[in-house]
Amino acid sequence: MERLPFLKSLSIHSLDELEFIYYEEPLLSESFFPSLEKLKFVMCGELRGWRRMRDDVNDDDNSSPSYHLSFPRLSELCISNCEMLTHMPTFPKLDKELIFKFARVEALEGTLNMVGSKHLIEFPPLSMLRYLEIGGYHLNVKKLPKDWVRNLTSLEYLAFYDLDSKKFQEIEIWFKDNFN
Repeated sequence: MERLPFLKSLSIHSLDELEFIYYEEPLLSESFFPSLEKLKFVMCGELRGWRRMRDDVNDDDNSSPSYHLSFPRLSELCISNCEMLTHMPTFPKLDKELIFKFARVEALEGTLNMVGSKHLIEFPPLSMLRYLEIGGYHLNVKKLPKDWVRNLTSLEYLAFYDLDSKKFQEIEIWFKDNFN
C-alpha cells in the first residue's frame, strides 16, 4: 500500500487480528505514502505498529529503520480503540486534526520527540494543528513530554474524553505551565 502514489485517505477499521502493517524494502522516504493526507485506525485492538517485511516480530527495537519512517503529507490522523499500537511513523506536518482516544501514548512519541529536524526548526510538531481530541482511561499522561502542549499554538478545537480527574488535572497543569 505504501507505494500507491495517489492514495490520499486510508481507513483501517475493526481488523481485530491485525498485529502489524508490513512494508517492503528498499524504501525511500519520499516513496512512503507520498500523497496520504488522512489516516484512520479504529477498533484494531491487536495492532502494534508498522514493520518491515522479514523483520523479527519479537524485536521491539525502536532504533530499527522501520521506526524512522515519516508520512510527508499527513494532515489528519485518527487513532481510536487501538490499545496495543506503540510504533508509528512520524507525522511532522499534521495540521488539521488529531483524534487520539483509547490508545497508547507511545504511538505519538516519535512525532512529539522530533528535535533537530530542518523542517521542525520553523514548525515544531503539532504547531499547526487546529483540532485535537484526546482521552481514554488507559491514557498514560506521564509518558507525554511535559512541554508538548507548548506547540499547540494554532489549536481551535480541544476535547477531552474519559479521563479521570487526576489525569485531567495533570493536563491542566501542563497548559498553565506552558502558556503563562
